[in-house]
Amino acid sequence: MSKRSTLVALTLVGAIALPAQATAPREITNILDFAVPLPGEAKVGGCAFPAVAICSPSDVAKVNTDPNRPLPLIENDTDYDITGFTYQLRADNPIDAVWGPNYSSNLFKKIELSSDRKTLTFSDGLLKQGEFVKATRLGGDAQIAYNVSFQGVKRSVPEASMGVFSLAIVGSGLLLKRKLG
Repeated sequence: MSKRSTLVALTLVGAIALPAQATAPREITNILDFAVPLPGEAKVGGCAFPAVAICSPSDVAKVNTDPNRPLPLIENDTDYDITGFTYQLRADNPIDAVWGPNYSSNLFKKIELSSDRKTLTFSDGLLKQGEFVKATRLGGDAQIAYNVSFQGVKRSVPEASMGVFSLAIVGSGLLLKRKLG
């Protein structure tokens, strides 16, 4: 066997025997903060926004981020006080991605990352109806696909008190007497 044949044979054996070096998944950083909208700042309601439409804890929104567009502020326009959010990277992601270790929130006290780094949960906080949250995702210029859902407590509608009811009856009676009298 010539030197050249030996070199080709060893190269082929090496290519078969040695595993290809896998590229590391892209780390996506998720920051979730309480926000107050500035004049003219883009904002949407999570329930009213057709692409998201999460109105109750059983709803799951499929989101595809566009790296060329900033994320708007999300208003809690649901009937729930939101106590947490869960973000799960989907299998149909256009890139191999995981949630990075540098996540934070000034709104939620507890942040958990699953062992496979595909699910990120923010909890132990409170986003009341009408308040806004700002989500910031850092991960380069890649589009990512994930599901988002929230945990929450149904807001109770206060019952009308007897005093208000009595005032309404007295006011109606005075109006009627004025028209007749």
